Amino acid sequence: MAVRIGKRLISGNLLDYIALEDGVEVQRIQVNGKMLNKSIRELDIRRLYGINIIAIERDHRTDVEFSPDSRFQDGDTILVIGKSEKIDRFERSFQD
Repeated sequence: MAVRIGKRLISGNLLDYIALEDGVEVQRIQVNGKMLNKSIRELDIRRLYGINIIAIERDHRTDVEFSPDSRFQDGDTILVIGKSEKIDRFERSFQD
């Protein structure tokens, strides 16, 4: 529990996470201003950061079948999976 609270305090956008084996995590991250109105393709998250978006939460719905041309909107939350250090690097690059 202490680790979970610590991670949430350090990251301004992290909402929740699940730790898996070998340093892999699934994290819920609030989309921020630098990502707004950009598509998944434009941000090139998989190539640049080595993580994958597995879902987009919008308007109390979870979408797991989305296009690379999907654009992030205000209020969106993304679920990403990858090595924790790569997710941390991704988050740092998009902090306001």
